[in-house]
Amino acid sequence: PGNTSAKNLDTITDNSGSVLLTNLDSGSYSIEINDRQGYAALVSFQVDSGDTDSLGSVLKRTSTISGTVNSTMEVSSAIAEIYGLERVTAIDPLTGEFTIEDVPEGTYSIRFSSEDDPEIKTEVYGVTVTASSSPEPLIVGLSWPLVQNIFLNTGSDGAAVSETILDFPVLIRLSSSDFDFSTTTDAGPRIRFTNSHGDTLPCQIELWDSLSGKAVIWVRVDTVRGDGLTVIRMLSGKNDASMKSDGADVFTTGNGFQAVWHLEGDGSREVLDATENSFHGTPAGSKLTSRDCIIGKGLEFSDSGYIEIPNSADGALSYPQDGAFTLSAWVNTENLDTFYQDIISKGNFQYGLQINRYYLWNFYVYKSMEGWVCTDAPAESGSWHFLAAVSSGNAYYLYVNGTLADSVTVIKADSIKADYSHNVMLGRRSDIDDRYFRGKLDEIRISNRARSPAWIRLCYENQRPDQKFVIIRR
Repeated sequence: PGNTSAKNLDTITDNSGSVLLTNLDSGSYSIEINDRQGYAALVSFQVDSGDTDSLGSVLKRTSTISGTVNSTMEVSSAIAEIYGLERVTAIDPLTGEFTIEDVPEGTYSIRFSSEDDPEIKTEVYGVTVTASSSPEPLIVGLSWPLVQNIFLNTGSDGAAVSETILDFPVLIRLSSSDFDFSTTTDAGPRIRFTNSHGDTLPCQIELWDSLSGKAVIWVRVDTVRGDGLTVIRMLSGKNDASMKSDGADVFTTGNGFQAVWHLEGDGSREVLDATENSFHGTPAGSKLTSRDCIIGKGLEFSDSGYIEIPNSADGALSYPQDGAFTLSAWVNTENLDTFYQDIISKGNFQYGLQINRYYLWNFYVYKSMEGWVCTDAPAESGSWHFLAAVSSGNAYYLYVNGTLADSVTVIKADSIKADYSHNVMLGRRSDIDDRYFRGKLDEIRISNRARSPAWIRLCYENQRPDQKFVIIRR
């Protein structure tokens, strides 16, 4: 939007609805066709030298864009302007309200600015209107120069999740194609996220690399609507603004998160837990190696490398045999053989998630004096898989890539008592020096509640590299 120029070509169609435009310079064009009776179309196209082309479109019902502009500065005269259309409307100086009517179906960038001071301005990207509905009223702050709409799509062409989910940690991946990294710095990126009502959403920055033009951010969204679109907004370009990146505000214990390890470290230092529980891990054995993984950085395990979680034998990560809890991890195992490989272990006689010697993903819970209750699914090596294991009373579920793989439990009988005395370990069986994992792990979580099928599916659909859930407009 900042590099566009306008060339107005006003004309009317003939009796057949056709219009002829000649002698156009090379470049990108947007043509609005409007009958001034509530129906219009926006046609966008590219013209190269010597082109001759025929374009068609159907007039559809127009919509309205409205909202409120909030400003901490004295602004007596301000306007809202849609790039690409002849739409300029005044913003009410008392209420801050504005209305732009008769807008054709399309996606727009809108510039809000003060006529008194050109330095006071905000650009909002990705405002989408359709013939069937107008967008939610915008809440715009003139103190933030750039505002981008982010759409969370749970429809059939997105994550395909029909249930509404509350307080969900949404993964936002930024690249130079959808964010201008020159507007902020590595030393302290100044961005903020809000919902459609303008309320600030907590976020945690896992990775920010301005030089490479990529970032990984977790945002706790209060409500993700099922089977539809949820709009949140990213504010940027104000480098004197305060910025709070806090995993404990995103992965709250009140929402069931008891430990969340992004595994973004270098493999030699403490492995940080994002929750307020601070179950930080200690690397041990062979050195772990930082690798590009499914979500930013993760860790590669080899030989006898593993992570121990000190002081986790009792308390928030220890669950009774009929308790409610969920384990999840992104897993890329190097190879399958007749050796067990533990991913998350609380001891062979409590609970764990592993690859067993039968080439199966295996979730087990040990029942004292009875034996192991197991759910299994065929394992694969050399590629990434999202595993989620759920214990809910006497029901047990194993999900692979967001889909239920097994809920028919198999009991392997044993008469030993359950043993709750061991710390949690990642990449090794915790009660003996054995069952080392070989491969890469990323985003390991433990929750003290049984996550729903919709929650697990949305985690997978959001975090997979080819996701269609998060749409960032620029």
